[in-house]
Amino acid sequence: MIYKGAAGTDKHNTIYPTAEGTLITKEGLYHGGFKRGKAFGNGTYVNKVTGISYVGEWEDGVMVEGRIEG
Repeated sequence: MIYKGAAGTDKHNTIYPTAEGTLITKEGLYHGGFKRGKAFGNGTYVNKVTGISYVGEWEDGVMVEGRIEG
């Protein structure tokens, strides 16, 4: 996993993504907002295997409103 963007820490000094950034995993790529390490706000997730993009509003790591492309 690779993350480029701002990071924060919790009371256990665990580092997590916060603010806007890009997270790359073996399954896909997410670019957009983060809050306490999870997708939050506007963002786009692209699945590397299928090429399908999920574009929209995210809360707690789940897309709550948006569209699917591809």
